[in-house]
Amino acid sequence: MTLNMLLMLDPSHGALLRVLGTIERRGWVVRDMTMRSTDCEERAVRIFAHRKALHAGSAETLMRHLAKLICVREVAQETQTRPVAAATVTALGNRTSSGSQSPYYAIGAV
Repeated sequence: MTLNMLLMLDPSHGALLRVLGTIERRGWVVRDMTMRSTDCEERAVRIFAHRKALHAGSAETLMRHLAKLICVREVAQETQTRPVAAATVTALGNRTSSGSQSPYYAIGAV
């Protein structure tokens, strides 16, 4: 089973580490991840994960556990079925309300 989700994180120290640790401890493997900062001091993180073969945890359970972390402001499942290749992520960017560029950063490979 695969899961593609978008998380909004606080800029607190160790927030990403807590999220990744929770995903791994719940029996999922992160295959691809992109991250960008928003103009509201949040970090938008897209994660594409696969469930390990011998684990029975559902995507809904994982998302519910992530939502309980104090550093997570929002969790949403996305409908895209395949991650964006790391080579194509370099030019993905959003304009913030202040007009500045807010690029996505690719972490990991597909």
